Amino acid sequence: MDRKPPLSSSETTTPISMSEVILQTRHLAIGYPLKKNNAKRVQESLNLEMRAGEMIALVGSNGAGKSTLLRSLCGLQKCLEGEIIIQGKEMQSLSPSAKAKTISVVLTHHADTNLLSVKEVVSIGRQPYTNWIGTNSEMDDEIIRQSLSTVQISHLTERRLSELSDGEKQKVWIAMALAQNTPIILLDEPTSHLDYKNKTEIFKLLKQLSQTGKSILISTHEIDLSLQYADQLWVMEKGVHQGTPQEMEQAGILERVLGYSQNPSHISL
Repeated sequence: MDRKPPLSSSETTTPISMSEVILQTRHLAIGYPLKKNNAKRVQESLNLEMRAGEMIALVGSNGAGKSTLLRSLCGLQKCLEGEIIIQGKEMQSLSPSAKAKTISVVLTHHADTNLLSVKEVVSIGRQPYTNWIGTNSEMDDEIIRQSLSTVQISHLTERRLSELSDGEKQKVWIAMALAQNTPIILLDEPTSHLDYKNKTEIFKLLKQLSQTGKSILISTHEIDLSLQYADQLWVMEKGVHQGTPQEMEQAGILERVLGYSQNPSHISL
């Protein structure tokens, strides 16, 4: 694993303790606004904690609110109630630039970038740090190179995104998040439509990134891989159960909520 990309002069160099609570929610309610000032609540009363250097797998049935929670935590979707605290600051108090330097997100659907080269896509991650005309400095270019190297796609630098496999494309999006150089990375089902080999590679990569101090939150249906690689599970039901994979399994929460059992006869999600 390559070393963490160096920081430009405009980026923070404050060290983060691996036990530090880097993100938390207080009495958070998430959902969708409706007409006449009403709202559909998907989840409420959420009090969650993410620590520096943790890999957390967010699991739950379809419709439980996994994507809604991820979009709310990164500010793409307005919360209905409560607070999101990031590094001790209320998220609503952060400027768009400050948020972009704190949380990066890899969503299931991406803007149409198929005609861009891999390097051009990864360069998008540097936008919070570049000048007003978007010109990369030598430091920006070095961070991009190291991000590509970290996910082992340096050999694809000049290829167009449209020419890549699904597994390679997913690594490009992760490299873009790395180039953004945030302490928190959120990913919405990054292994969907991948074969088992590529799914395993993505989980291994995310685990390695968490071991460098990144805080990783991944929504997923891959329960077996989550049990193997995640430090914590957030299991969405009515509310969110939090604990280690072993705790969630031993308490019977995975079997009750998701029908999951390590018995060979269990139905794969």
